[in-house]
Amino acid sequence: MSEERPDAGLPKGRQPGIAAPRLLLRPLQRHDAGAVHRLAGDPEVSATALHIPHPFGHGQAEAWIEKVEAGWRTGRLAAFAAVLPDTGELCGAAGLTMDPLPASGSAELGLWIGRSFWGRGYGYEAALALMGWGFKEVGLRRIHASHLAGNRRSEGILRKLGMREEGVLRAHALHRGEFHDLQLWGILAAEWPPQEVAP
Repeated sequence: MSEERPDAGLPKGRQPGIAAPRLLLRPLQRHDAGAVHRLAGDPEVSATALHIPHPFGHGQAEAWIEKVEAGWRTGRLAAFAAVLPDTGELCGAAGLTMDPLPASGSAELGLWIGRSFWGRGYGYEAALALMGWGFKEVGLRRIHASHLAGNRRSEGILRKLGMREEGVLRAHALHRGEFHDLQLWGILAAEWPPQEVAP
């Protein structure tokens, strides 16, 4: 069981790497922009990803990486490239955004995986490693996530991670010109790790 800390917050200094069985989560770098543009710019990836714009214009990958770097420096965001250790190939990204009220000890999980890597369990593995780091090293009290209603892939990952469905915000999210319901999920430090992966 994870211990809660009243001083939960991202560590100071250089952003660490996080090892997973088949992946390495490492800080995003400027040279990742091409792979981010190619993978996140895929219309099938952005179709269900609320925060990935479509079309994904030139320069947006670079701007996003700069935002990620600034987010780490201010202690608001820890976003990582998910790469295959043997080749260094980027297959997606995962991150934790700290809630605005520092005392809440809560963060939002975000995740996307390139379409050519779907169906291999990489999304679950990246999220599992990141959440374990968030609870153990950052001292989070709670991690939450959301997805557009009907996104079964994301729903399956969040359920497997042990998150509980906490509600639905009806017609809340504007995506590609239409309003969609947003499903909300969460898990507490006292509930981590999920039984499926508990030692």
